[in-house]
Amino acid sequence: MFTEAQFDHFFAHVRAGHTHGPCLDITRRDNGTYAFRSTVPQPCGTTAELEFTEAEVLAFLDGIAQGDFDRNTTPNMALCR
Repeated sequence: MFTEAQFDHFFAHVRAGHTHGPCLDITRRDNGTYAFRSTVPQPCGTTAELEFTEAEVLAFLDGIAQGDFDRNTTPNMALCR
């Protein structure tokens, strides 16, 4: 779980060419998949890890680069708080 500010900071970090950073680490595994892990302490004390294919990661990173997740491009997106 991240705050909006933390995720915006992550977007800026990725746009600068970094995949390890402020709230999320993206690590390539030996089998070609990618693990996404939070670097932010979670309220429950446990951490989750999500696994994605290379195509999914590239699409995600391209979406960040293109601004697809920026708040002003998704006005109808529901925000969970």
